Amino acid sequence: MSERVLEGMGLGGAQIEAADLQGLEAALDRVNDAIQHVDQLPRISFKAWVVAADGDFSLLPVLLQRKRLIVDRLNELRSEQKISGLRELIDRLPQGQDRQALIDQLDDLERQSVESEAAMRAVASEESTLQFQRERDVALLKIQLSERRWFYRSKMLARDAIAPMVGAFLLVGLAVTLVVAMFLGTTVSELISNSFLIVLGYFFGQTTERRGQSESPGGQGDRT
Repeated sequence: MSERVLEGMGLGGAQIEAADLQGLEAALDRVNDAIQHVDQLPRISFKAWVVAADGDFSLLPVLLQRKRLIVDRLNELRSEQKISGLRELIDRLPQGQDRQALIDQLDDLERQSVESEAAMRAVASEESTLQFQRERDVALLKIQLSERRWFYRSKMLARDAIAPMVGAFLLVGLAVTLVVAMFLGTTVSELISNSFLIVLGYFFGQTTERRGQSESPGGQGDRT
């Protein structure tokens, strides 16, 4: 997704590779302007890289990498231009050992330049890969944290929801037992009676606590 944004700014990778010196200089001006006003650019969602990820990131790291690509490409074309100019000068020299020596030196210079450019591109590619991995790791970490928060919240909600349901079943069961025993004239053990009172007290306490929580904002408002 970030590449599409850069292509819209004329800073796509293929656009830079195909540009001449004048086009690269214009691209360098654009990327410098974008870096200075990066806060005004759209932020890229992590969903561009990781499905269901949460959060977004700035285009600044991508713009800095793209600027380096432009500068490297500019140096490459300028070096080629200088070598081409030197070859034209050498071609005007008369045949001889000096002319051949200059040609050999120029060939070595061109070979070294190509090797240096290849090494710089490899480093830039590795840095880009590392940056991608860092951004991906951050996205995955956010996903894991979100999943953990949701797990603990779900666990708390489930516990809060199940406890009243179990208590309600116990309360109904104990109440039925007491009523049946009363009609049949059967003596109920203290354990059942105490259990009924404990469960009933629990529900009464929960109701009182929730009522106090719901009324506390209103009470604070009256006092203020």
